[in-house]
Amino acid sequence: MIRRIIFFLVLFVLPLYSQVVLSEIMFDIENPNEFVELYNLSAVDTINLTGWKISDIGEVDSLIDAGSGMKLPPHSYGVIFEGDYDMETGLYNSIFPDSAIALTIDGKTLGNRLSQTDSLYLIDTTGIKVDSYGWENISNPGFSLERIRLHMPSEESNWSTSLYSLGTPGFLNSVTPLEIDGLIVSESIHHSPTYPSPGQEISLSIPIFNKGLTSIGGEVFIYWQNEILNTSTFTDLEELDTTIISFQLPSLTHGIQSLFISLYVDGDMNIEDNTTDYEITVQFELGIVQINEFLYLPDGEQVEFIEFRNVSNDSVNLHEWSFSDATTSTYVLPEITVPSHTYFIVAEDTSIATFMPENSLLILSPDGFPTLNNSGDEIYIYDPTGLTIDSLTYTPDWGSQIGHSLEKITPELPSDNPDNWSVCQDSLGITPGRKNSISPLDIDVAINVNTIIHSPLVPTSDQTITISATILNIGTLTVDGTVDVSENELLLSTTSFSGLVAGDSVSLEVELSPLSPGIHILDIYVTVNSDMNPNNNITKHTLVVQYLERVITLNEFLYSPDPGFEEFIEFVNISEDSLDLHMWGFSDSDTSSIRKFPPFKIASHEYVVVSKDSSILPFIPEDGVLLVSENGFPSLNNTEDSIFLFDPTGYIIDSLHYSSSWGGNNSRSLEKFNPELESSNPSNWGTCISSEKMTPGQQNSNFFESLPSQGKISLDPNPFSPDGDGFEDELRISYNLPFSQSYLTVTIFDNIGRTARDLVKNLVSSSQGILVWDGYTNKGKRARIGIYIIKINAVDMNTQKSVEWIDTIVLAEPLR
Repeated sequence: MIRRIIFFLVLFVLPLYSQVVLSEIMFDIENPNEFVELYNLSAVDTINLTGWKISDIGEVDSLIDAGSGMKLPPHSYGVIFEGDYDMETGLYNSIFPDSAIALTIDGKTLGNRLSQTDSLYLIDTTGIKVDSYGWENISNPGFSLERIRLHMPSEESNWSTSLYSLGTPGFLNSVTPLEIDGLIVSESIHHSPTYPSPGQEISLSIPIFNKGLTSIGGEVFIYWQNEILNTSTFTDLEELDTTIISFQLPSLTHGIQSLFISLYVDGDMNIEDNTTDYEITVQFELGIVQINEFLYLPDGEQVEFIEFRNVSNDSVNLHEWSFSDATTSTYVLPEITVPSHTYFIVAEDTSIATFMPENSLLILSPDGFPTLNNSGDEIYIYDPTGLTIDSLTYTPDWGSQIGHSLEKITPELPSDNPDNWSVCQDSLGITPGRKNSISPLDIDVAINVNTIIHSPLVPTSDQTITISATILNIGTLTVDGTVDVSENELLLSTTSFSGLVAGDSVSLEVELSPLSPGIHILDIYVTVNSDMNPNNNITKHTLVVQYLERVITLNEFLYSPDPGFEEFIEFVNISEDSLDLHMWGFSDSDTSSIRKFPPFKIASHEYVVVSKDSSILPFIPEDGVLLVSENGFPSLNNTEDSIFLFDPTGYIIDSLHYSSSWGGNNSRSLEKFNPELESSNPSNWGTCISSEKMTPGQQNSNFFESLPSQGKISLDPNPFSPDGDGFEDELRISYNLPFSQSYLTVTIFDNIGRTARDLVKNLVSSSQGILVWDGYTNKGKRARIGIYIIKINAVDMNTQKSVEWIDTIVLAEPLR
């Protein structure tokens, strides 16, 4: 039972006594004028201060009645004066309110006198220190310390020096916040991106702080150019809390844009901090101001200058704009507004004004003017964000005549194009503030050659081709015209345009019907009536059409020559048309190093031989063609290698991978039996049987005029003599099958039916081809002289139908 009573008393007493707090302290003032102010936080309870004490670091004083009683009403102040304070004539009597109770202490001074560095404690009747505060050199003598927010902890941040020299004993502290007080934390407003570009949305964050004593809600307004740009509301913002109001602003125009931000809180008692200005710098469009003329080689009466031009339809304020040469130093421009399509000249001094029309805009940078180097330099102009709006890098090659400026030919074209600048033709040598002497003609249309493209990039001979080009009107009048594409004066296609205004451009597409494979040099030209400068109306455009079929093929090559001779490769034009070898190429297995043919036209069915030098020229007929590659000849390996033939687009037209097993040993070339045969099939190749060991530039010694007719085989030579003398050493078995694809088996038997050689077994074959028997058996020994039986069987891969031939062959030995 006792525990319950004690527990009840603790719950009741502690909250009651903690309602009284220290609210103001006057210290270090001439006696007897120090005081301590108390405040009853309760809205309903009256607190009896009888038996309460107050102390500093050294001494404790008891509170006694000074004539107002000891009971402190709800939300009331009580002021503790020193023991010798005169209640009739004291310093504070004229300001002490009747609503407060006056207390004193049982001694003359509060504690042992409150000093600049001290502590103060409020002690209830139970001896509990219900409130305290310690300070150190935070107030001047004669100015009290006041608690800012009475209901908040007694911490250093919650105390401040009174605004009044005598303090506020018995009434509201001078530093007490207003009841309703919201504010914009202007120094913490933030936006992103830091430098938005035109057309880009902007995120804006605005912190709102509740400085008052009660919860608030309100609305934030964003104004731009005196119109509301956006609004947002907030509610229930507690005392000393901050909320971030976020906005998505629409795009703003270029330049330094000033926003006006306003906070509205109902009943706000201090609106001085409810508004603020905020600047956002929006980048300008590239090229809105352009370099138009500059003088870097002045004569004795001139000074260097740079002429810029506002080419936009709006005025431009140059506030925080700057310019520079190639050095890192920038020269700031003053805050001057340049009207639309107006020149402004920047120079070192005003002497340039002599050469300028009246009312011209001459600007002297407060930072001076750079030295434009005679040997070449750079010129830049920057917007307020540091973005390069226009620039160029000139050299003496652009034009170098003393006393004559460089003028831009077409203001709308890029400044960094040296072809768009020329030496001033005016009699004064310069035209600052005036139209350039080399300004556009009235009617002048040009093809922008840098924009010409074709699609597909590598067309084939069955594809339609689209050519795109941009046409510029660099004259001063609106024009109509046509764009034509021709080849060798033959019109291929045309398109038209109309209403092209001065300074504008139009992108056009011209459709071409499929072109033949190879290199095509096209003429693209624009036609406008009365064009005053036809030199920029025409240009050439090269496109290369890929070959879809093998028109040039490998026919012979020598990879193991005798000493004193070089390797060679022979190609044949198997098409019905002559072909230009310009941009064709070939390589060995290293396709990263393609050798290019020199420009040469090869007639239909004509041979062309490529070698490292002319050492094989004696073996080539008088009307034959030997080409020596300008970028060398690959080394064809004796064991195995590859040969590739590339058309002008880089497409592989023909290729093979040979090995020494194909033949071609003993310094003899390898020949294809017929140029029409597949190059990659080793069965289509044989060792040259000519006494010269090679046949470059002429028909191969192993040439077959035609292949056997469908469904037949041919054995040649029969008899044959595989004795290694280079004459009739191999039996060539030519076949022409009645199937598009089949499994082919060829077996050779001796005259008593024993298998001598399994030449191929279930070989996947096309309808025609050539096989070779070298006269050796399955055991690797040369077969004996005599008659042999050859059996050829083919099975259709699709229908499983089969055909079979049996024939005899004679392996002989020549007479000695």
